[in-house]
Amino acid sequence: MPFSLTNVLNQPTVHIWIWEEDGAYVANCLDIPGCVSQGDTREEAMANIRDAITQCLAVIREDANQPQDPLSLRNPVEDERDSGMKPNAIPG
Repeated sequence: MPFSLTNVLNQPTVHIWIWEEDGAYVANCLDIPGCVSQGDTREEAMANIRDAITQCLAVIREDANQPQDPLSLRNPVEDERDSGMKPNAIPG
């Protein structure tokens, strides 16, 4: 299932995977791509991932409230056609 803020906010729990690596504990929130933290102990890693989840959700909410730049919605393939340039063209 693709990531959706609505899905994350509406589920009763989030899935956190914690493992030991090189003497530290790494915590990954499986429900939010890129939401990772670590700690010296399992408990510290868990506390840090909770903070990371809060920060990730705040950024996602902020981004969702920003108007999108219409230029960012353009298809790069269409841009090439509009410019008259051919992909991988070698100037001659």
